[in-house]
Amino acid sequence: MIKILKWVILAFYFSVPLLAHWSLLSPYQPLLVLLFLSLLVIHLLEYAFFRHRLNQLNNGQNHFMQTIMFGFCHWLPLLTEKPKG
Repeated sequence: MIKILKWVILAFYFSVPLLAHWSLLSPYQPLLVLLFLSLLVIHLLEYAFFRHRLNQLNNGQNHFMQTIMFGFCHWLPLLTEKPKG
């Protein structure tokens, strides 16, 4: 389910600039841009709250970019998985 959500989020991010040129949805462009900017702010706040815990994982991933792009779809599976061994 998380992978599907990641694909949906990526599709949204790529569609916002493209929808500006599609006349059918151009009346909704300000709303889509506001949604895009809101997601960015929310993901920045998520990273601020979970930065310390993500850095403790130290698994070599770029948690900042992943959290900015995917939010809880990135950090929730990392923080809920059980330690191995």
